[in-house]
Amino acid sequence: MRILVVDDCEEGAAMLATLLGLFAHQVETAGDAEAALRVAADFDPDCVVLDLALPGLSGLDLARQLRTEGAPGRPVLIALSGWSSPEDVAASAAAGCHHHLAKPLDFELLCELLRRADPLGADAPAARPIAAVAQGGAPPSAPRRAFRAPPARH
Repeated sequence: MRILVVDDCEEGAAMLATLLGLFAHQVETAGDAEAALRVAADFDPDCVVLDLALPGLSGLDLARQLRTEGAPGRPVLIALSGWSSPEDVAASAAAGCHHHLAKPLDFELLCELLRRADPLGADAPAARPIAAVAQGGAPPSAPRRAFRAPPARH
C-alpha cells in the first residue's frame, strides 16, 4: 500500500514512515500541505495520514484539496491531531477525512485502519504489533491507555 505521511515534525514523520515500512508499505513524507500536494501528484498514495496543524495551508484545507483532486473515495484520508473534540472530529469529516485519530497515536489502531483501506481488502494480512514483527512472535500483553485530548483552545 502506498502511504503519504504529512507532518511538520520531521522526526515524527520519519519515525512513522519507518514503522509503516516494517509492514511492507511504500511510504513518502511531506512537511507541509504544499509539499504533500506535489508528492501526492507523483506518488499517487492509497492513503494519506495527515497532521491537521500544518504551517501554511492547514491539514483540513489539504484534505479538501486531496478530496477534490483524487478519485472518488481515494485516497483514504486519516487525520492525526492533538485536538479530538466532537467539533474537531466533525470538521475532519466535513473536510473529507475518513478517520480522525488523536495524538499520541495508537499505532495498532492505525494499522487496523490501513488494513481495512488496503486495496487488497479482506485479503490483506492482519497487522501485527511491531514487537511481534521484530521478535517473530506475539508481543507480551500490555495495558491499553485511554487518551482524551484536552479541548482545543482557539
